[in-house]
Formats: sequence, C-alpha cells, structure tokens
Amino acid sequence: RLRVDRNQITTWELTGVLPDAAFLDPALVCGIEFIQPHLTWPKLSHLNISGNPLGMRARDFLHSVAYLPSLVTLEAASCALHGDIPWEWGDSLVPEFVGDESCSRVGTGEQIGFNTLLRLDLSNNSITSLDAPPSETLLLADLSFNSLSKLNADWYNEGGSRMITLLNVKGNPELQRAVGTIVGDVCPNAGTEKLLASSTGFVAKTGSLFECTSLCAGAYARVLSDSSFNTTILCRCR
Repeated sequence: RLRVDRNQITTWELTGVLPDAAFLDPALVCGIEFIQPHLTWPKLSHLNISGNPLGMRARDFLHSVAYLPSLVTLEAASCALHGDIPWEWGDSLVPEFVGDESCSRVGTGEQIGFNTLLRLDLSNNSITSLDAPPSETLLLADLSFNSLSKLNADWYNEGGSRMITLLNVKGNPELQRAVGTIVGDVCPNAGTEKLLASSTGFVAKTGSLFECTSLCAGAYARVLSDSSFNTTILCRCR
C-alpha cells in the first residue's frame, strides 16, 4: 500500500504515458519515438494520492498507473485532474502499450490496462467526459463532483454485462440519462435492465415548488445521482 494523500504534490511523472495518437491510429504505435519509463511497483495493491494538487489531465494520470499488475484500489480524489478521458483502444478504460518503438520485442502492441482494479475514486476533480468504458474488473466507482457531461453507457451497467455494482455521479449537473418509471410502488429488488425512479422516495426541497426522488437500487449497478440526472422523471410539482 502507498498513501501519500493530503500532501502538496504538484507534479506526477508521466510514466508509461503515450500521446493519444499512439492508440487512435494503429499505424503510429510502433513509429512514435518516445521514452517510456515505468513505475517498478509490481506488488502495489492500493494507491491513495487524494488531496494533492496535481493539476494534470485525467487521461494522462490514469495512463501513468494503468499497467501496475496488482493494483486493486486507486484513490485520486481532489487532485485537480481535468479534461476528458477518451476511448482509445479496445474494451478498455485505459490501454497500455507493450513493446518498444520498433515493435521488435515479443508481446508488442496494445493491451487492456487496470486488469486487477476493483475500486476507483476520481471524485472532486474537473473531468469533463469519460468516453471509455470501465475496466472489466471494476466494482466500485466514485465520479462525483466533477464536470461530467458525457459518460460511456457501460458505467451504468444496465444490461449486467459489467462487474460494476456501485456508481456515484452526484454533483455533475450536466450529466443526464434516460430513466424509467416503475409499475406499482415498490422498486425491484435486483436485476432491472434499466435505471428506474423510486415512486416512494419523493422529498420536497426547501423553498422549491418541486419534490424529487432517487433511483431504485435494484439495477445491476446502484447509481447515486442528483435529480438533475433526469428532472422530468425524478421530479414533480408539489
């Protein structure tokens, strides 16, 4: 385990980070000239760097640790991470490059990163969009209090094709998603194919003409959101 949270770390080495073009254009993967150092932490399972003003692109930070072979928990809340996290290659939150500039080593090419990650905390940053899907092993994700306006649909795990069971997207007022209504008054216990609004959880907001409810917890992934997620379904006149 490595805990360096709540310090004043302002720089983070771009270990293992390639430019976007290396993955967006397969013809460039072997031709780009780069120096790619890697962190030699093969047994590191938990990394907590929360509360440090890194002030860097979120995509680059994730690339810098995606190749760690034993990483289970990554906490990077309140790190001034910003920008988009694009889809770059395959069914991968973050791909990694295995090989060298000339592609002469065995195993050269792209592969999925974060192969062991179970928990990801990127809350309280300034991430604007996340076009990449969650890593295949991920169970818990906290993306709350960012500036998200777009999120890959696989994060909601509505069809049950992913492992993720809890997603927090509170505090992202521009992020919206289709939400259904339930038949009757009781939320399904589990396994619903889409996000549903609870019909019994409406609470009036102080000084407001509206009352709003939360999402049912019976989906494959429990999604924590604000009413701005879908005001048409989650809110009604008092």
